[in-house]
Amino acid sequence: MATEVISSVGSDVGDDYSTLASWYSDKGGDLVSRDTVEIAELRGEQHSVASTHLDMSGDTTDSTRYFHIRTMSGAEFRGDFGDLTGVAVLTTSALTNGSAVIEMDQVDYTIFEDFCIKDVTLSSASNNVAKGLFAQSKGSLCKNVGVSGITVSAAPSGNVSAIGIHWSDYNGASFIRHCIVNNINATYTGTNDTKTVLSAGFHFVDNDAENCVVANITATNSTANGAVTAVGFTSQVGLVLLETA
Repeated sequence: MATEVISSVGSDVGDDYSTLASWYSDKGGDLVSRDTVEIAELRGEQHSVASTHLDMSGDTTDSTRYFHIRTMSGAEFRGDFGDLTGVAVLTTSALTNGSAVIEMDQVDYTIFEDFCIKDVTLSSASNNVAKGLFAQSKGSLCKNVGVSGITVSAAPSGNVSAIGIHWSDYNGASFIRHCIVNNINATYTGTNDTKTVLSAGFHFVDNDAENCVVANITATNSTANGAVTAVGFTSQVGLVLLETA
């Protein structure tokens, strides 16, 4: 049986790592050869994930040896973005254009659980895409995660989009349960009326989703003819039992 390695992440002097990025830098790699489950437990406070975003890719995992990012006991997201006292909240002040606060690509069986991602804004002319959480993998699980306040407001050369959670399978199903997305906004501020604007709470691709809630998704275009889409859920197969608020 794989060994569970639990690491605390936070500002307390006794925590194992001060940032999620430093934990992943140390624990990433071949978990199958190490025969470990690497667990990060987030303290109930605001966390800057990295200088730009947390990029999880290139690791070797399987169904019994994987990553698990969760909160410490008592720091779980309670479903209320208005009261995040004692909750583990992830953010970044300098999100890389086109990426997510946490971006996970083909690191199979990763689990994200109980934390919140909040208040990320892109506003420079060169920035046009922002996401709270992006995951593309097999067998992964996102459970009780909240995303709020993802905003793009710019006049870039490309189209503009803001997405709360982009969750996709890759060579096998992945799963999302009991997640909440709120206050996602995409705005094009330029004059080119060929630009499109997309704001979405959840973007699902070929996966299994249940009991997810979305509210306050807005999209605006400063031109009269530019296309605008604001939608709670976009889906390409595998979407079941969803709720909106």
